[in-house]
Amino acid sequence: MKSQYRKAIICWVILVVSACSQIPPEIDLTMTPSAQVVATQPQSEATIPVVVPTQTSEFPVQFRTAREELSQGLGISSADVVLESYKSVDWPDSCLGVQQPGIACLDAITPGYLVIFNTPYGAAEVHTSIDGSIVRIVPQGSGIQGQALVGPACPGPVHIDKPCPDQPYTGYLMVLDQAGNTAAEIQTKEDGSFQLSLPPGTYRITTPPGKPLPSLSPLEVKVEAGQYTPVLLSLDSGIR
Repeated sequence: MKSQYRKAIICWVILVVSACSQIPPEIDLTMTPSAQVVATQPQSEATIPVVVPTQTSEFPVQFRTAREELSQGLGISSADVVLESYKSVDWPDSCLGVQQPGIACLDAITPGYLVIFNTPYGAAEVHTSIDGSIVRIVPQGSGIQGQALVGPACPGPVHIDKPCPDQPYTGYLMVLDQAGNTAAEIQTKEDGSFQLSLPPGTYRITTPPGKPLPSLSPLEVKVEAGQYTPVLLSLDSGIR
């Protein structure tokens, strides 16, 4: 009887031990430092960068034409025109957002750059096409701007069925002050347009001496402070 009782006790102990071994160990829910999540600051949204060149940067090739035209318009050396900054812009028309007398603009989005130069006369804003081939200088201060045309472009009378419009004049023109001294030179672009900074005063525009054709009767122009006087020049080609 005692033997059977011992066997029952032993079996009961074995069952208890076996059941306890199936209980999973207590799980530590405390996160270790290596498992903690570190919050990061959100990055700012991307914006159009404004590039500020350093003194050692090579001058961007797409802005060389703009520098040359600006230096000629101001009558200074290109070395005195320093690139300050530039950024990419989609201009609203083919004139790069700068209207000029006698120049028609197409309503077409034109990618390019807004460029800021430093000059002895202060900061200058210039608009260019993406490759720099088209340049528009934003008028600042005072001066003259416009277009020079030369005609007749065809000999003989002009008929309705054979029109012969005046052509853009590409070349040099002289600007004289009231004393007859040379105040500046104008170099027109391929489309005959030009822009020249001048202090307020009265000037005369004419062709350089020693060049009979095309000719231009001296045109008197008055420059007011704070604005650019629009000018349309008609040169005589000498064709009859």
